[in-house]
Amino acid sequence: MDRVNELARILWDYLKLNHDMKKADAIIVFGNHDVLTAVRGIELYQDHFAPLLIFTGALGRVTEGVWEETESQKFSKMAVSAGIDRKAIRIEDKSTNTGENIIYTKRMLAEENLPITSVIAVHKPYMERRVYAALRCLWPEIDVVVSSPQLSFADYLKALTLQGFSERHTIEMMVGDFQRIDLYAKNGYQIPQPMPQCAEAAYHELLRLGYNKYVIG
Repeated sequence: MDRVNELARILWDYLKLNHDMKKADAIIVFGNHDVLTAVRGIELYQDHFAPLLIFTGALGRVTEGVWEETESQKFSKMAVSAGIDRKAIRIEDKSTNTGENIIYTKRMLAEENLPITSVIAVHKPYMERRVYAALRCLWPEIDVVVSSPQLSFADYLKALTLQGFSERHTIEMMVGDFQRIDLYAKNGYQIPQPMPQCAEAAYHELLRLGYNKYVIG
């Protein structure tokens, strides 16, 4: 397992962008199975990084059949419980993937005539690069920084196990998201990203070790 964690850490260091935070028009929290994502979005709102907090997402590949409410609804309830005024919250609860998260949220804001020129996108740590690349492709006119739960790789693995997700599950998710960095850029869903040789090598070794549950094809 030490070798697996070493390889996964290489992917983690590549996928996590570590942007410096700056104020924006809105914080967009992307739905997924990790409630710490919502916690991070709430923290950023409470620290006055943006006046609007948006939750986007229906049910995804991990939460479908497990959660009784959509990811965005669950996360928004957490925000209200944390004392955030409902008037500062928007919910988009129809999207089922990252591209739809962006497209449907953009459409919702246009319908409300809310002028958004900058956002903080909040996702899982290993989704930072992919959500950034997708936003730059599908919503190129806005300024974007990304954020995620502020935990080290080791602490994040532990935090997910407390939510019922094994270390293997989290690493398999990372492997799948690494593949999508290249694959989705080729399909026009994201802007291309540099691919370090060390990260590619780690990815292929993890595949050889059987960490392929969320790989496409």
